[in-house]
Amino acid sequence: MAGLTVQLKVYGTVGERRDSTLAETLPHGTTVAELKRLVLRHPELALGDDVNVRLIYQGQLLTADECVSEKVPDDGFVHCFVSPKPAMMAKREAAPKRRRLQYTPRKPNEPNTAESFVQLATYLIALCVLLMFWFCYYETPQHFDVLAVTSLVGFSVLWLVMASGQLAQLVLRVCDDAPPRLRA
Repeated sequence: MAGLTVQLKVYGTVGERRDSTLAETLPHGTTVAELKRLVLRHPELALGDDVNVRLIYQGQLLTADECVSEKVPDDGFVHCFVSPKPAMMAKREAAPKRRRLQYTPRKPNEPNTAESFVQLATYLIALCVLLMFWFCYYETPQHFDVLAVTSLVGFSVLWLVMASGQLAQLVLRVCDDAPPRLRA
């Protein structure tokens, strides 16, 4: 036999987009490393040494020491992915570092009045909606199935838990602002 014929489908983004199919005839005993060198030096592709080449046959990455004829049949189709090599460490260090936002916590004794008003309005609107649904359930229970009643009870409990947490924060804030008692 003259050799092994392999179809190479080349993908990659090195410089400009290269998607091409090449037919290569390899002598028996050719390793994957030799096939990679052949792809790098192929005149149609004109790839340099600053690229990585990965060869894949039927979803499996071919390692450099494997013999091509053992893994790929005659006229087999091998996917060849070409990608640029990772940058050197010096280039990474020279790149500008991203600035992170500094977190400045708000003092608990200084509530924001706009936030307090929005939270209060949100809780009141949610309470009105819940009361409206409870009134609908009271007037026409036949329109509510088990899932609807369970959801209504769950949302009501959730509202009570969240409102009690806000009430506890309000009480603690008021207690912190109160003057200390005089001892007799």
